[in-house]
Amino acid sequence: MRRMCSIVVALALAVVLAVPALAAGGVWDAAAHSEQNLEEVGGAYYGGQGNSGRYIIRQRSGDSSASGLAISTNGSTWKSIPRKMTEDMMRLTETGRAVLYYCTYTGQLWYWDETDWTEAELPGVSTSMAVTYKACWTGDGYLLNQTAVGIGMMGFNAGETGMYNNKVLLLDEHFQVVGEHDFGAQVEGLSYTGGACYVQAGGVIYKSTDRTNWTAAALSELPQAAPQTGGSIRTCAVGDESDGTLVYRQAGGKLLVSCDGVYFMTLRDWKSAGVKVCGGQTGSVLTGEEYGEIQVIDHAALKARWTAKFGQPIYVTLDGTYLTTTDLGFYQRSGCTMVPLRQLATAAGYTFSYDSASQSAVCTSGGVSATITLGKTAAQVTGRGTVSMSVPPELKGGIFYVPVRFWSGITGGVDTFDAASNTIEITSG
Repeated sequence: MRRMCSIVVALALAVVLAVPALAAGGVWDAAAHSEQNLEEVGGAYYGGQGNSGRYIIRQRSGDSSASGLAISTNGSTWKSIPRKMTEDMMRLTETGRAVLYYCTYTGQLWYWDETDWTEAELPGVSTSMAVTYKACWTGDGYLLNQTAVGIGMMGFNAGETGMYNNKVLLLDEHFQVVGEHDFGAQVEGLSYTGGACYVQAGGVIYKSTDRTNWTAAALSELPQAAPQTGGSIRTCAVGDESDGTLVYRQAGGKLLVSCDGVYFMTLRDWKSAGVKVCGGQTGSVLTGEEYGEIQVIDHAALKARWTAKFGQPIYVTLDGTYLTTTDLGFYQRSGCTMVPLRQLATAAGYTFSYDSASQSAVCTSGGVSATITLGKTAAQVTGRGTVSMSVPPELKGGIFYVPVRFWSGITGGVDTFDAASNTIEITSG
């Protein structure tokens, strides 16, 4: 039986928002919550997904009013959603699907059933214990760990631990408990990727493909799920983030965006080292934790800008990996696809240097060195002598471009063109 906290530790609710129920609450005017105003007022953002699609939840900083918690499907227009307690009594966390909203004192947890909050049947905790939840979506249910630690109120239960600290509860999509597993040590993390569940407990990482049978895995850290992709997205490199519609990258103090994960365009200055993406159905909110940047993304508007800039792109892969570019794309000259030499060389493991006096670039790897000069169709390659190009290299926007198939001549590799995907595929020799 759950015991309720004293009035000294007033109760807060915990809520799982399973669907974007925009029928409830008032509307936040989109014009009054433009991207610059969002950045001024701050707040925390959480991405989730339910039966009605993806949504974004916003908790306004320092706002304990009824409008302090709101939901959106595009990041621009918001509707307030019910909140039972003040900001200091509640916590929100992501799972890969629903967003959890829980009470740190009672362990109670609710989910939104499209009309009202419905309490999940989860174990309670003793009075004066601080509760946190870890959870992740597994495709058909959730892994969930409840960690409770005594806070020593009035001299009682300091250091006491909860009975579920070492366990993972197995839940269905409606947060009904269907099983549990005791790992014998404090559960430290959960993840799901590649059709397998992972739990870190007592410094050991366990793996299961059925959520029932667990074995120790030879891993030093929890595998993390790759960002969701779809539609026209061809790749999402390590370090990039995606909302399933667009791909985002922080590089050189800039925020970049791409429709395909290959051709990127600069969106704005971005000082934070990373980008957190909360994706809705037709828009997203991007945040930078270090410097508090907030960017609202209109998917349709960004896709239109990207298409106007890059048109129908030509793609290049090197040993199966896409060659990416920023702001200046690949282009055709006399039937040849021209690509940035620096990116091509570094992707292949070569160093790149350019001497403006001689207008020559040098690419080096091991005992192989290639010297390429602007305006000349002959390059000098150690061990191969002269390697010819169909068209000479050129500078465009300060970038040194060469015909892409020239690289096969340097490495002794082969290249093919896949018309269906409009891709030149280079395989190193």
